[in-house]
Amino acid sequence: MQNVLIVEDDNLQAGMLSATISQKYPDWTITHTDNLEQALKIIDDSVHTINFTLFLLDIHLTEIENDKNGYAIAKHLRGINVYFKTPILFLTSVSGDGHYAMSNFHCYNYITKPYDADIILNQISHMLLTGFLETMITVCDTERIKHHISVNDIVLIEASGRRKTLLLTNSRIITSMYTIEDFIRMTDARLVQCHKHYLINPFHIENTDRLNRCLNICGNNIPIGRKYWDTFFETVELI
Repeated sequence: MQNVLIVEDDNLQAGMLSATISQKYPDWTITHTDNLEQALKIIDDSVHTINFTLFLLDIHLTEIENDKNGYAIAKHLRGINVYFKTPILFLTSVSGDGHYAMSNFHCYNYITKPYDADIILNQISHMLLTGFLETMITVCDTERIKHHISVNDIVLIEASGRRKTLLLTNSRIITSMYTIEDFIRMTDARLVQCHKHYLINPFHIENTDRLNRCLNICGNNIPIGRKYWDTFFETVELI
């Protein structure tokens, strides 16, 4: 069962969204609000109860010119650990708004008004039923180019000061915008720290050498730090 929050100031449109989702998925819980303040309160309260699994956010919540309160809600969501990667689907009448939202708030996609039931259900199906967003992160490299990466494709991350090198199955990305802790959080702890300078994807490990305290991952010999030894093997053995 999914828990959905719709933030839309047009009650007719919100009703259409809610009905479309409910008819297809009658066991889903849908909550609706039409203003910024109430949306923020509902979101903050949900952190301590039942978390939302999908947000549908209208970018323009009032008729005031230049009002883009939907962005404010998205920014607030991305500052909450539990909602750092929760799917956001933006609602807008201006396609340019959607491109900005996807670039700046890691939203999955956007729907332009008036809403089409088939498009809504297609987007939701991709987000929540295929598991696409559960395995994707966005990384900005040293040239400030954004890369959408599957966590499954990350072999390891090597830290050298502020510089981090992401070795992927078919490429590599260099960034200086994140810490090791950031990557652990972004990947929902699916990468394992084996050394103060290394995060590795345990599914790519070829073998481990307990005697010499190292592992081989896609042809790379990586040390296993004494501090991480016990936790590392406990985690890997569970996978």
